[in-house]
Amino acid sequence: MWVPDANIAEVLGLAEVLSKHDNKMRIDALQRYLGIEIDELIPVIDAAKIFDVVIITRNDIKLNSRGQLLAKMELEERRRIIASKICRMPIFRKIAALLKKGPRPKACFMKMIEKELFEKEAEIQFKRIIQWGTYAEVLVYDSERDKIRLMQTCPAGPENGEEG
Repeated sequence: MWVPDANIAEVLGLAEVLSKHDNKMRIDALQRYLGIEIDELIPVIDAAKIFDVVIITRNDIKLNSRGQLLAKMELEERRRIIASKICRMPIFRKIAALLKKGPRPKACFMKMIEKELFEKEAEIQFKRIIQWGTYAEVLVYDSERDKIRLMQTCPAGPENGEEG
């Protein structure tokens, strides 16, 4: 599974908007409220589904209990929740495994990503990985030195595919 095609601010913003509307809206009403096209909204909804914060039923989008909590949490709590989710993603597990040996250059990860995606898509995916990873304080990217390092290790446990 790749990192969602939306940025973290959009997903958190979606949770906050739904929270202010009794945790539920019709998707077309949400689209009008946000003033965006449906093709811009769908990736945000997909990301919210990946992060298990919404439920989609017919034409409605609803915050589940996790989404309701996320909408009310402070920044550090949000980061912790996002970190626990991204650490379960296969791409982040691969990256974390490489980075346990020390910082690595961007090219190392681009080679890994380009094995499965075209070059342009790989660059976009790399940027998303860095954005989500730095928000969650799991990754640090030094663009001047072109190095990525782990800021913290992903929490161990059954959710991460590890024994805990």
